[in-house]
Amino acid sequence: MAEMVLPMIKDQHNRFKIIEHFKSDAQSLLTRMHANLGQAMFFNFWNPSGHYDLNLTVPEQRAVANVILLLNKLFAAKVKTGEYKDRSQKGNASCLRNEKVSGGHFVWTPDYILPKMGNFQFDFVYMTPNRPSAANATPEDQLISLMGWFHEKYERFKQECESANVKVRFDADAFADCFAAISDFLSINTLQLLSIMDIIDGKSLAR
Repeated sequence: MAEMVLPMIKDQHNRFKIIEHFKSDAQSLLTRMHANLGQAMFFNFWNPSGHYDLNLTVPEQRAVANVILLLNKLFAAKVKTGEYKDRSQKGNASCLRNEKVSGGHFVWTPDYILPKMGNFQFDFVYMTPNRPSAANATPEDQLISLMGWFHEKYERFKQECESANVKVRFDADAFADCFAAISDFLSINTLQLLSIMDIIDGKSLAR
């Protein structure tokens, strides 16, 4: 889970607090994250420009590649409407430069779909502001409601287990799946994310 959320955090200067949050496992977590994310570990959604070499068979790296292609597609649409000028390398309204998959050059189009495997190498020059603001942040009351929902579901599950005289076994994976299903709709900072992760790994639920 940490690998999937680290590149998407709004306040990037605080993102490694996620690793500090798991103090006892920090070293193994960092090693695992670097193995899974590679260069994508340093992807910044709010400032995505840079050189990339992403392994498309690794889910975490592929997710970052797809986010970059989505940003590129949105920018191309703005060029088409005249909001921005086309400063692309190949006249295709793209922010990609020198793009290659498995060493082979290609020209990006809005309907391009990444192959299942291979390395996606490119430079990304993002030419539109993409900054977090109070206007696009998820309201605090909605996050409180979301955390309340997690607590309510856990309490109901615990009551059902006690009624059936069954030992309560916390299923962190199920909670993580629930969060993953809605995460694309959230824009939160590191401290808010850590509060949700406390729920997912059962720390706050056990209090």
